[in-house]
Amino acid sequence: MQPSQMSTLFSRKRSREDDSDGQSDPEWRVTGVAPTKKTRTDDEDAPGQRQRDEEFWFEDGSVILVARNVEFRVYMRVLADHSPVFADMFSLPQPKSAATDRAHGCPIVPLEEDSPEDLRHVLRALLPRKGATFVHLDAHPPSTTYETIAAYLRLGHKYQVDTLFDQSLSYLKRYFTTDFDIWQQWLKHNQYQVPVEWGGHESKLFAIGVVNLARLAQCDALLPSALAVCCSSMPTSSSRDLHAPMGLKSG
Repeated sequence: MQPSQMSTLFSRKRSREDDSDGQSDPEWRVTGVAPTKKTRTDDEDAPGQRQRDEEFWFEDGSVILVARNVEFRVYMRVLADHSPVFADMFSLPQPKSAATDRAHGCPIVPLEEDSPEDLRHVLRALLPRKGATFVHLDAHPPSTTYETIAAYLRLGHKYQVDTLFDQSLSYLKRYFTTDFDIWQQWLKHNQYQVPVEWGGHESKLFAIGVVNLARLAQCDALLPSALAVCCSSMPTSSSRDLHAPMGLKSG
């Protein structure tokens, strides 16, 4: 099933905004210039041009997910248990023209809009066991990177993995709080104004990504403190620097 068909058949329980620019590659760094999108070609989609993911290729897997040119052979049942979108997708009869891996007899599901990095983060959370704690809110400090949280929110929203989505949103609310006194107290011990595990000085610009994630989640409570951190970066960053890394649209 093609992604365009999937988006027609399945609607998100939560209303969402059409903000594809907010779903930028989580591995972008602050370079001041947004990476140029690579045009896909038929050669790139050919099986011979794809590579297996080293971490998520199980010989007894029942489905092959393809994110860009990376193949992930995993288990339908596990994905269906966590995601009603995948559950509905897998329950539909496959057309005769549907892609199948001839060597392994597995259906191939292209996830063209998802990055391999995002998918890898989510599979690490979903495959161990159902009902796992993906984000440890009580840890000090929680060992969770921005890339992980962003992947959980983006794909958790897209595929209705509510546990991933809800816990990640709670994580962001913990740091980008609406309580000014609590936020000010936290800033006294955090010069970078974002969770310490997100990195050093340049990690401040991850607040731009938080603005995008807040829009995706329709969580306005994150915006005041996230935008305040963005503004505090202005003296050392041009407007292009602030917009490019996380795909934040101006206006």
